[in-house]
Amino acid sequence: MPKEFEAATRAVVREVDPQGDWIAVRSLTDADRFHCLYLVKKKKRFFGHQYDKADLRLVDILEVQEGDELFDKLVSGLQDHKAPFRVTDNVDSKGGLTVKLPENMMFEVATYRSRKCNAEVSGSRTPRQLLAALENTKLKRKLPDSFQSIRAMREDLYLVTETLTTTKTETLESEQGCVIQLLVDCLGFRYRRKRQKAVTVPPGTVLGYRLKQLVFPNEESMNIISEKTKSFPHEKDGGASCLGKSLSLEGSRSMKEKVQDLVRVLQDLTEKEQKWVLSCLTKCLTEDEQLRDLQQRVSEVQCSGELRMEGPADPLISSLFNTAGILVEARVEALWDVLDALEELSEERRFVAEALENRTLPLLKGEMESILEQNLGEKLGDEGFDPEARTLWALYVVVSILLQLEKPTSVSS
Repeated sequence: MPKEFEAATRAVVREVDPQGDWIAVRSLTDADRFHCLYLVKKKKRFFGHQYDKADLRLVDILEVQEGDELFDKLVSGLQDHKAPFRVTDNVDSKGGLTVKLPENMMFEVATYRSRKCNAEVSGSRTPRQLLAALENTKLKRKLPDSFQSIRAMREDLYLVTETLTTTKTETLESEQGCVIQLLVDCLGFRYRRKRQKAVTVPPGTVLGYRLKQLVFPNEESMNIISEKTKSFPHEKDGGASCLGKSLSLEGSRSMKEKVQDLVRVLQDLTEKEQKWVLSCLTKCLTEDEQLRDLQQRVSEVQCSGELRMEGPADPLISSLFNTAGILVEARVEALWDVLDALEELSEERRFVAEALENRTLPLLKGEMESILEQNLGEKLGDEGFDPEARTLWALYVVVSILLQLEKPTSVSS
């Protein structure tokens, strides 16, 4: 129940500091990534920034010797602790929408949601004296391969300095339901979903965290700062970063403009390539493993820049390269945006697959635009929406892209 878990962690973060810079953990499987003195990397995604594990602790990259006082502090994760407190967040909500369309058609949506969160939480913080002692610390001469890869990709690195964790075993409960139907005269289709879930959260689970950015002014030293900048400010040998410019976070533009950007990139593909992409994304609607495999393949291709034909997604992967065999970064970023949207959806992916099969995507897209404009506005903030809003936006993005791929407008082959 990743969305329910995130809703609970957001409630905890709001309780601690409503206007602060605490970050809610998005899923239970992410929790072990964010302990104090762990490193995380920041990536730009379609629905805001996302922090991923770097598989590194601070002690892994600093020139400190085993047995030194500083080494012992880094290994032990020396922390100041705050007294436990309890957070309660119980929510019950219902919603509905009925839209009458031309030619005896009607579109209806009805939803309900119940969530219970009652958790005891404790805070931990890396002492300021320890952070001060780390300023201008020298890096190891032989750095881990994972750090070398992050530096080569010019990804921003952060240090977890504070956490909010559960003090004992807690249970989060949720129930939600949704009915979506499209009626044409007396015929139509209906999608119904009801979920009742409970997740057990063990003691010591990180629910929220705070960060400080790491900056590496050269290949030998490291600084810890609070303001936003680049972790690797100088491009080596004047080279350019291998990370492309994200389509998604160029200021705060409307979602329609963002989708139009994605469509323009897709129109650059040949009609055959667009059919390959459509076929692969259609499988992702009903096969979770297909989505995970595709994410892994795209990540590998982006890092290496090389085309390797290794599996069923090969035609789609080949479409990321131009006729000269060069990786087109705009295509990679556009595909990442669509994959991000697919990942936000769970049961909703099967609903989209049904709409695709029944050829009702155009009607669904029109109604999604109406719902979003009435309820959420057009702007997407830099830090992203809450889980429920992201689901609606993701549904709109996926439907829009599938429609484009169904009726391709491309350059000539």
